Amino acid sequence: MGDYFNNWNAMGRKLTDTPGIFCINWFRRGRAGDQETTIGWSPRLKDIDWVGSTFSASDFATLARVDRGAWAAEAAATAFPDT
Repeated sequence: MGDYFNNWNAMGRKLTDTPGIFCINWFRRGRAGDQETTIGWSPRLKDIDWVGSTFSASDFATLARVDRGAWAAEAAATAFPDT
């Protein structure tokens, strides 16, 4: 995990106009393998191998749900001040 973070830290130092956080969707397989949400693209239930798991469709729906108001409030609370 350390190598992973070191890689992104090094990448951030090389770029001149970087976002505050690097955001990667490891599940993305193109438009056919994900769904659009308020905050970007996210995997669908059927695109993840659930064999051997007790994780239900209801559990997935709860975790994948995006509360627009809560998301906007969190983004506003953690935004960097204008410099």
